[in-house]
Amino acid sequence: MMIRFISALAAALILALAPVPVLRAEVADKVVKVPGEHDEMNAAIARARASLQEFWTAKANPPEGVDGFALKVRVTDGDRIEHFWLADIVNEEQAYIGTITNTPNVVSNVKQGERHKFTADQITDWMFMRDGKIVGNETMRPLLKELAPEEAARFRALLEKP
Repeated sequence: MMIRFISALAAALILALAPVPVLRAEVADKVVKVPGEHDEMNAAIARARASLQEFWTAKANPPEGVDGFALKVRVTDGDRIEHFWLADIVNEEQAYIGTITNTPNVVSNVKQGERHKFTADQITDWMFMRDGKIVGNETMRPLLKELAPEEAARFRALLEKP
């Protein structure tokens, strides 16, 4: 269930496609492309990286009502770059492994559902659910401007701190 939810958010907002239900609503099939020099997105990534310890602390000992831990990871394939939400994160000798939750649209060296090894410098965002609300997911905020107002409002309502 949580992988499906994370995948839906990724599909709607984070460089990936997949028309899947999000809290009983259908998400349009769309790719959101963000240029590398996008100042707001770069600032969101910096905020996410600066607050990453909140993710690790909650994941290490999740209180009641906290679940759905995922990291957003940059995947490079030659000169192509795509960001994916990964779930089921484990730490393994100076690297991490997680399950790719969405279908690639830009890179061809990963597949949805496969386990992917990555390093800390590839992490571009993090999120988890607390009492039904999204905590983290800084990179969603700049992308809300690209959505129709009613769709953006629906996603803002999912955030613990809109």
